[in-house]
Amino acid sequence: MISKFSHDQQLLLMKSIHQGQLVPMSKLRLDEWPTISFVMEGDMGDVKLDVTPSNYWQVNAYNVGFAHAAISEGEPGRTILGLPLMIGYFTIFDGEADGGKGVIKFATKVSIEPPECSADEDMTNLEVCIFCLLCLLWMGQSSR
Repeated sequence: MISKFSHDQQLLLMKSIHQGQLVPMSKLRLDEWPTISFVMEGDMGDVKLDVTPSNYWQVNAYNVGFAHAAISEGEPGRTILGLPLMIGYFTIFDGEADGGKGVIKFATKVSIEPPECSADEDMTNLEVCIFCLLCLLWMGQSSR
């Protein structure tokens, strides 16, 4: 997989993965990194899951302005697909599905704009929080 990256990208990845070095964000330029795609066997055919650079690099993880690769090398023949893969999706582990064999389900995250808050400027922080909570509860009820 590492060979799919440019030479400079490989160097930054190797330093982060093998030496634990943090990479300055000024050197990283996430928009130039490729999306990594995994194709997995699903119940109804193959499923392609994309992992974006912002998911396989942990930005500001240890120090502000630096990043750490969230990719690691496993033992030969084994791969652990963890946080970088799951962070871009809602991930459901259902251990009782498929006769007890279990399944993992992925759903694409969708951004929903909250309604405009009409909290009064004179309200305290606690009152605003309660007001917003009631709005969210109302939204959940009205979508049923």
